[in-house]
Amino acid sequence: MAQELETLDAYVGRLLEEKGIKDVGDEVLEQLKKDLRDRVEDRINAATLEHMPPQNLEEFESLLDSGDDNKLQAFIREHVADLDQVIAGALVQFRNVYLNP
Repeated sequence: MAQELETLDAYVGRLLEEKGIKDVGDEVLEQLKKDLRDRVEDRINAATLEHMPPQNLEEFESLLDSGDDNKLQAFIREHVADLDQVIAGALVQFRNVYLNP
């Protein structure tokens, strides 16, 4: 999970660079990164939910409420077909919207 966050942080950093956001100060830059990372995570979660088989939604919601990230990640990997492609598609879509409003 830590590696995924580092990868997501790098992705967010590249997006901000591509958008031309610089010279805003460290504190503002960190807040922008946090806000953008939250938006990217929301998009990934929405894409994951869209691809979750309906018969697994109740168990998925239960795992969300449990707060056990390891079990949740394992469940998602088991029940969302082509998860890596789903995530990649969500990232590409997010990038396109963010850079070309």
